[in-house]
Amino acid sequence: MQSDSYDDINADNPPRLSDSGSQIGVDLIIPQTHLDGLPAANRIQVKTAIEGSTT
Repeated sequence: MQSDSYDDINADNPPRLSDSGSQIGVDLIIPQTHLDGLPAANRIQVKTAIEGSTT
């Protein structure tokens, strides 16, 4: 049985905008306070370079 590509999303393999997905007819709205309240173990952080930045 083939595993769903979402089964292996984690800090080492975060989701990407280019991943295939399904569009649904509603928006998902999550309050920022809820996201801020997540423990560090439940957060996926992706370090990306900002064009023109030297840090």
